[in-house]
Amino acid sequence: MITTNQIVVALLALFRCAGFLAFTPVLGGQQVPRTVKVGLAVTLTWMWVGAAGTVTPAPAVNEMVAEDGSLRILPAALGAGREVALGAACGFLMSLFLIPAKIAGSYLGHEAGLQMASLMDPNSNTSGNVLSEIFDALLIILFFAFNAHHYLLYGLDVMFRFWPVGGRLPQVSPQFVADRISSVHHTAFLAVLPAVTCLFVSMCGMLILMRSTPQFSLFSIGQSLRVGMGLLAVLLFLPHTLRVFAVALSELKASVGF
Repeated sequence: MITTNQIVVALLALFRCAGFLAFTPVLGGQQVPRTVKVGLAVTLTWMWVGAAGTVTPAPAVNEMVAEDGSLRILPAALGAGREVALGAACGFLMSLFLIPAKIAGSYLGHEAGLQMASLMDPNSNTSGNVLSEIFDALLIILFFAFNAHHYLLYGLDVMFRFWPVGGRLPQVSPQFVADRISSVHHTAFLAVLPAVTCLFVSMCGMLILMRSTPQFSLFSIGQSLRVGMGLLAVLLFLPHTLRVFAVALSELKASVGF
């Protein structure tokens, strides 16, 4: 017979999974239908609570259930809020390994003069440049090619093993969070550094040529040359960019201890 404690544990695990998926771009972004996200959260909850049975409830779960088996609203609501916050925080930290692709595309698109060529981003419902969307799509392809979704699920499993449902929020080092956030821009700039350098050198050469030979009227075709050089630089240094993204995914693997 299913007891009230078991129902509470399952619901708390469901809230943690839902919070985790809500802040993980690939598995639970806005481009993923809500029915898929709800179904995935329920499936993951059943996998850990029902099939695997690895979810260990904290002693505080007993305080959410009265002696007669009824649910205590305030402790249960606080416990649900803690689980959602914990899942969302871990999902956000995981997403920091995937954001550099979009930032790198924004850097390079701005330098290549593609600010006006904007597309709607399905993840955030905001407009982004073409290179940003292309790099984001390439990272998603690498994400599944490297089986990086296994790393995310393994990280969620580690959360259930070390931080029981219904317990207190874990202590996270502020230095770790600060280093992880700062590494986002570092990885993004490193991915497009050769292409940006190539564009900078080509622009300097064009400016010197325009200054020395004004009769060529390079100013009228400067924007077209800038875009062309940007696209050529993207193609030439695409292996380097993908290599940096692969290193970011390997850091995700190391961070969860896979």
